[in-house]
Amino acid sequence: MSGHVERVAGRLLAVDWTEHYRRTPSRVALMREHLRRSAIFAGAVGAPTWRFADLAESLDPGIRTPEAVLAAVRVALADRTGGRARRSAEHMLRLAAARDGGARLPDLPDPFDPLLVMFERGGGFTTHGDGLVQVDLAGVPIGSQQQAAMIPALRSLDAEALDALDAAGAHG
Repeated sequence: MSGHVERVAGRLLAVDWTEHYRRTPSRVALMREHLRRSAIFAGAVGAPTWRFADLAESLDPGIRTPEAVLAAVRVALADRTGGRARRSAEHMLRLAAARDGGARLPDLPDPFDPLLVMFERGGGFTTHGDGLVQVDLAGVPIGSQQQAAMIPALRSLDAEALDALDAAGAHG
């Protein structure tokens, strides 16, 4: 296993997929940041789709996640989270494999970093059609690619900043 794939797989395997709800404000913000970054990244690589997409496919269709890693993550996530979240984890690993393989990626923040942090802060998500993502009990509108690209950027993915979002959300 290589550097990026190893780190992402390790983090995915360590996620506690139990939804806690006390971190909903930060998890919603992280989902919004994932959507924003995905919209921008997909545009930069000419991906035919951007919502929860396999963005590495547009870089190089031959990129593959090492099969043993993919199998381990699939087994670990099988009964812990929904199908869209599991597929997103696979896409996350494939983009990590693209990085490890030296693929030419746009000079943009990783679109899956916020999603991985969101998973680590309390589990997965579900989708309702193409229009809404459910994070805990909150609904996050997806909108168009252009609308998603215009979402204000999340200032920081660090735990302290995200904890502050949760504290502010808990108090009004």
